[in-house]
Amino acid sequence: MLGKKPISSGVLGACVLGASCVVGAASAYAQGTVAYEPAPSAPAMSTVGLVIVAVLLALAGYRAVRNPAGTRRLTLLVLFAAVGILLSARTSYLVRGVSAVGAGAAFDNPLGGQINLGWGFESHENTSGIPIRITDVAYDGHNAQPVNECVAGMILTANGSCNTQVEAVCGNGIVEDTEQCDDSGQSDFDGCSSVCTLEDGYKCSGSPSVCTLMPSTCSDHVKNTFETDVDCGGQECRPCASGKHCNLGSDCASGTCTSHVCQ
Repeated sequence: MLGKKPISSGVLGACVLGASCVVGAASAYAQGTVAYEPAPSAPAMSTVGLVIVAVLLALAGYRAVRNPAGTRRLTLLVLFAAVGILLSARTSYLVRGVSAVGAGAAFDNPLGGQINLGWGFESHENTSGIPIRITDVAYDGHNAQPVNECVAGMILTANGSCNTQVEAVCGNGIVEDTEQCDDSGQSDFDGCSSVCTLEDGYKCSGSPSVCTLMPSTCSDHVKNTFETDVDCGGQECRPCASGKHCNLGSDCASGTCTSHVCQ
């Protein structure tokens, strides 16, 4: 599995009264990488070289017609012609149309490098100005869908593109993409469902998620026990919404408590 590459962070989600809540923050990460380098190219044959090949082919054709063993020599003529065509042609490259939907990181460095992959469908364009070759594709423990076209060994012309699609894996113990929780399992009735959504009456935190059943006092419409406001805050109930009373940042869904008020 690749090392995580943090990009930004934010609060996972807010809590719903009498339902469920997420406590803590999640970081956005690169979900994989695609490495690339300048593509090798076969040098084009010079004009002088093409003229020489043409003269030799013409002489060989003339002798093949006048000689009784012309059939065999005609075969050699065809072979010479094929070799000449191959030598005079540049390496061909795989070209992909650029997708306007789900634009992802571009291959923009003519010296090569790597790009990071995001969630869902993305189209990656070669904007380096030269043909490039993909050398490696790696996914950070996520599910790579069949639509993935960026594969090691693929060569793209300038402005060519290839597509990737990365989906979260419920049950890997990492809260990612649209998951509300992930407790490293896929069982129901334990706070985090089999599809990584929060179950009613539970609060979950961390990655892997640890889910606990909230006490009944967290939905009795009274500020009691360790609550910092009505049915929220403290160690047992869901975090409070903006404007509610708090003592610590953990008492707030936003994670910020200023002058005992959730921001």
